[in-house]
Amino acid sequence: ETDLEDNPNINLDIPWNHISSLGTYYVNKYASLIDKYSEKYNVDSNLVKAILYTEASDYHKNGGDFIADWLGVSTSVRPMNIQGKTWGNFQGQSYDVDNPEQNIELGVRILKSMYDSVPDKDIAKIATLWNGTGLQKVNEYGLRTKHYYHNQSWNK
Repeated sequence: ETDLEDNPNINLDIPWNHISSLGTYYVNKYASLIDKYSEKYNVDSNLVKAILYTEASDYHKNGGDFIADWLGVSTSVRPMNIQGKTWGNFQGQSYDVDNPEQNIELGVRILKSMYDSVPDKDIAKIATLWNGTGLQKVNEYGLRTKHYYHNQSWNK
């Protein structure tokens, strides 16, 4: 079990370079795979969509991440923005993070383990763990993802 502390010192400021259309594009592009693996592993598909939306709309480095993915030189690969060297072998199964379907299946499995480890199932805490497994307090990423989750920002 992991119980992160709430963090009253963070705010919900949306990054200056937030591009909602990128998040919406990626969620819609992979919605059927998200739904498929969310159902298979019993994970809230909106949690997966909120993570993918946050990664695509807020962490795109002004398009640089997408170019790096296309060139095959990314350290964290979309759609779920997963580091293959860290997560490529998960619970005895090997994944090719460059394959979008395997990337999403792996992302759902990682989220499931994080969800299961958070006693109160708070979305901000789960998203904070996604952002950094060693973190002790909810961070801005977690708070924004919770906001996107509750607003289903990819549907706007």
